[in-house]
Amino acid sequence: VIVQGFGNVGSHASVFVVEAGAKLIGVQEFDVSLVNENGIDPKDLMEYYAKNNKSIKGYTKATEKEGSLLGEKCDILMPCSTQKVLTVENANSVQAKMILEGANGPSTPAADEILREKNVLIIPDLFCNAGGVTVSYFEYLKNINHVSYGKMNVKREKAIINEIFNSMNECEVSEL
Repeated sequence: VIVQGFGNVGSHASVFVVEAGAKLIGVQEFDVSLVNENGIDPKDLMEYYAKNNKSIKGYTKATEKEGSLLGEKCDILMPCSTQKVLTVENANSVQAKMILEGANGPSTPAADEILREKNVLIIPDLFCNAGGVTVSYFEYLKNINHVSYGKMNVKREKAIINEIFNSMNECEVSEL
């Protein structure tokens, strides 16, 4: 897995994919990219990032590389930073088999078309990054109804999110 953007979305997504059994081999940030074919521990990198003024520069457990990792060989590419990082100019160089869009709109329509022609499976931001919006909606409902969060309510809402996630996993890829 390669993640582009190691902020809130990218760092936590990295932890989740590693916990699921994947290997994080690259992390790209605005000032530097890190690569380690043996894997990067995202929790360790998160600690470094927090202590190093929100920068991954100088992290010694991976090799620093200048430039983009979007065209590097990987199974899963997770653009988790900004809009329109995958464009007509770089979509042909993408070697990933799957793209998990953690950012809002990280791919242009023209890039999407190129990636589909290359048979890259794209899980769109609508699915990958909807959790924050969903939780914000629950928070909004609580606020307008003057209800405080309690353990029981949070557990119920977590169950709703899990149910939606599980039903999504039951879909065939062709249904997406």
